[in-house]
Amino acid sequence: MILEIDSAEPLPTLELASGGPPPVGTPVLAIGHPTFAGTELPFTLTSGVVSCGDRRLGEVSYVQFDAPVHAGFSGGPLLDRAGRVLGIVAIHSARQPGIAFALPAADLRPLLDLVRAAPGEGREAEARHTVERWLDLLAGGRVLPAA
Repeated sequence: MILEIDSAEPLPTLELASGGPPPVGTPVLAIGHPTFAGTELPFTLTSGVVSCGDRRLGEVSYVQFDAPVHAGFSGGPLLDRAGRVLGIVAIHSARQPGIAFALPAADLRPLLDLVRAAPGEGREAEARHTVERWLDLLAGGRVLPAA
């Protein structure tokens, strides 16, 4: 979900990674808010590497990575070691730890451009459709079925 905050002060932001898919072996960090035994564990950080920079699942391209993620990481950032956003955590495997997928930053950039477009530019329907697509893909943190 995209959040708008009114602030008199500039707020810090994360930079989106540029370029193509990250190379295999790129170190990554995932940030999420999982729960354990009913206790929220905010700002949990896990690390791993990119397993495949452009993994196709159906018609969607993802960054595959092996950092351990669980329910509560979906929608959180997948970062490189410089703190740039490589993607948004979207899917993990409940039965096969070390298999997770993030929607790539390259797909996020057009969404942010649409959201930032000035009202009245006639792009509201396009922005709504794009946001709905992303929300469908994130779908509350899809979990791959047990293999």
